[in-house]
Amino acid sequence: MLRKLLLRIISCSLLIIVVALPAVSSISPAQAFTYGGVSIKPLGPDADGQPRRSFHLVTAEGTEIRDQVAVTNNSADQVTLFVFGSSHNLENNKLELVPPDETTAGDPTRWITWNTNEVTLAPQGSKAVGFIIKVPNNADVGDHVGAIMTSVKANPAKNRGQSGLNVVTQVGIQLALVVPGDLVRDLKINKITHTINRRNARTLSFIFNATNRGNASLYPAVDAKISGFFGRVGEQLGVKLDGIARNQTSDFNYNWIKRAPYFGRFVANFTFHLGEKEQHNKDGTTTMLPDKTITARYVFWIVPWLELLYLLLGIFVLYLLRSVWLYVLVLNRLRTKTMTYTVVAGDTITKIGAKLGADPRVLAKFNLMRWPYEVKPGDILLIPTGRYAGGEWRDRHWEILSNREFVGGILGHLFRQFKAHHIADRIAGRPVADRAKYNIVIVDAGDTIQDVAQFAGTTLETIIKLNRLRPPYRLRAGQELLIPKKRVKSSRKRK
Repeated sequence: MLRKLLLRIISCSLLIIVVALPAVSSISPAQAFTYGGVSIKPLGPDADGQPRRSFHLVTAEGTEIRDQVAVTNNSADQVTLFVFGSSHNLENNKLELVPPDETTAGDPTRWITWNTNEVTLAPQGSKAVGFIIKVPNNADVGDHVGAIMTSVKANPAKNRGQSGLNVVTQVGIQLALVVPGDLVRDLKINKITHTINRRNARTLSFIFNATNRGNASLYPAVDAKISGFFGRVGEQLGVKLDGIARNQTSDFNYNWIKRAPYFGRFVANFTFHLGEKEQHNKDGTTTMLPDKTITARYVFWIVPWLELLYLLLGIFVLYLLRSVWLYVLVLNRLRTKTMTYTVVAGDTITKIGAKLGADPRVLAKFNLMRWPYEVKPGDILLIPTGRYAGGEWRDRHWEILSNREFVGGILGHLFRQFKAHHIADRIAGRPVADRAKYNIVIVDAGDTIQDVAQFAGTTLETIIKLNRLRPPYRLRAGQELLIPKKRVKSSRKRK
């Protein structure tokens, strides 16, 4: 809570700052706070007669209090020190008052009048600097926190010929002043977010953005309970957060002791305990205020994006391998010369093999049939008759791959979800016709659409519409066309 006040005294020089806070327990109470050959400590004992480590004062509005701070030069050189409050900036060996804002308006060092702000000390020398705190008549009730600083006066001559970086030592002690009256403890939780550190055993952390809207410094402790789809995930009680001064907005980091869940929607219920607080009344008495609680609810999702990415990459690799396999399989089938055979009543795969002089197992495998290799009248089988090679295959390869109908037929046989011609119709954008009403003719080399129409005994428009042909209506050898069944001549090759 004191950091924001201290940041205002940092200028272009590099400052080394040591601040004495009440929470520090590694320094003996009898010691001064020392750094870089400079020491500072309050003079006089506390209420228990012990040496003070910081200033804790209770002063009513419109009153004043006199006190002293001792500064010491522990170095072997004579130094000049500045003594000032956190309401001032020290820049270029000049003290300037910081304009008040919402955070610093209640800094009690604004109410200080110093006997002197500058002292010169011999080696190992020490001096007491007095000050008077005059509390304004309109001072807000509650806690006011600042710091009393001492800083070595910069010597520009020592920095001549250097980069211009001025190293200045500053040491500070806390000044906490309480104006008696009714305390208001009001902590507003503005926002809650969470992070997961996957590099550190999936550590789950919550970040609370909170504002102290009361007139007392707060030191909250948090109880947390998290539940998910399948009930309670866990609870964590009594975790203490950093302090927050009045009118201050801060972010608090709260670490969950358990490893974060992997996936799901979760609800975290937080209870902030503001703790007991001693209230100084205007009549000189004190009242111990009971604990005050504030609740907050946070709903969040945990999605393992990295793991999902790995899963998607794995699926993509498998799909790629399958596509390569399918492409090789399609090319192998395209390179095979075939004829078609329409199954008639009484046919079995064995009888068809014997009839055509082919191995039934080869026929079953080539047509992607499964045991027990059942066939029905009207089924169309592809019968391998040889292989394309050389230039013949090269020309046919590009011709076939540019024909969506033929490729659709091959895919239909591969997937076995629909008949080949249904797949071809879907790929080509044609409606699936009722094939029971039509026959299929196979175009011979040199056939034209007029030849097919004349053979079918119908018009060109009927053939074009039925087969969804497009100008210039060129036909390819081996292409299958639908024609009206009632006029098919038996002398034509059929499928």
